[in-house]
Amino acid sequence: MSTTAADPIIAKHRAAQAWKLHCSSHPRIRSTLGTWTNSTAADGTPMLSCRVTGPDARDALQSWMRDHTLVLGSDGDQRPTFDYSVPGRVTCVWRTGGVWIEMWHPDTPKPTPAIVAALVASRTSPGILRRFSPSGRLPITRTRKERTK
Repeated sequence: MSTTAADPIIAKHRAAQAWKLHCSSHPRIRSTLGTWTNSTAADGTPMLSCRVTGPDARDALQSWMRDHTLVLGSDGDQRPTFDYSVPGRVTCVWRTGGVWIEMWHPDTPKPTPAIVAALVASRTSPGILRRFSPSGRLPITRTRKERTK
């Protein structure tokens, strides 16, 4: 068995260890990696895929991409990018040592905060048109210019 970085087993081990380190340094992340699947990419190189599961999967993958330091040491290595080509799925994909690695989560809409929902509901309620001022306290008044002759 080869011990080079192009080995999918080594690439999977490095990605899993880096994810574990990332999650331990970010205690608010409550997501884990699911089962890894092996396949072949369109260019013929090995591809590893893993689903990020848990209540914070979206935030975990975003912080992973933002904070993870990836050493690009081989020809053809690529930095992580988000891929939206598969409908209903957000994928973080990169290439290291000749192996494509992708971590993904289902693309679900982010819940609307309660205050935004209440504001939208108050603006769209029938019959009453409420006027909001920038500070929330000062009334909005319209200054009228008098016509002088």
